[in-house]
Amino acid sequence: MNGTTTEAGTSVTDETASGGAEVVEGGAAGVTGEQIAEMRRQLRELNDRAEIAQLVARLGRFLDEHRFDAAREVFTEDVTVDTPGGRSRGIDAVVAQASRNHAVPTQHRITDALVDLDGDRATVAANLVVVFVTPGGAPAPGVLPAPQRTLGERYGFDAVRTPAGWRLSHVGVTPVWATATPT
Repeated sequence: MNGTTTEAGTSVTDETASGGAEVVEGGAAGVTGEQIAEMRRQLRELNDRAEIAQLVARLGRFLDEHRFDAAREVFTEDVTVDTPGGRSRGIDAVVAQASRNHAVPTQHRITDALVDLDGDRATVAANLVVVFVTPGGAPAPGVLPAPQRTLGERYGFDAVRTPAGWRLSHVGVTPVWATATPT
């Protein structure tokens, strides 16, 4: 077996007894180039899943904190949205719809995000419980405002990898249940 050592201290041999190239990282014998390639693929997949989960969480903050100026950190320019609050296409129309539908304080709890990756595209299914708070704030100093209504819904997202990172290209919402607080 002929071998060389790189400047980083990685030893590469031309072949192993099994006929494949052997790469030794930092002196640990027996790691093949194919194994390293598989580890890199797995690491990228884990990173993609984490970035997409953060993107979904960012959507909740975008809505709850009225961060409408940060829409391009969440959506693609040609995003489509289909919710009980309306249908919109394009980032400006989606921001207008979100602003209109979230005029009162809200709290989005997005859970159980299941990410299916397909290269530079992904689909995500998640559960949502969103609380809409009574408009006008607290009824008295030191008293928190009451929920006005609570919705249980299912989210369906499409996400795409862009030069700026993962972004949502479609948001779909399916209502499951609702409660309202009598006024």
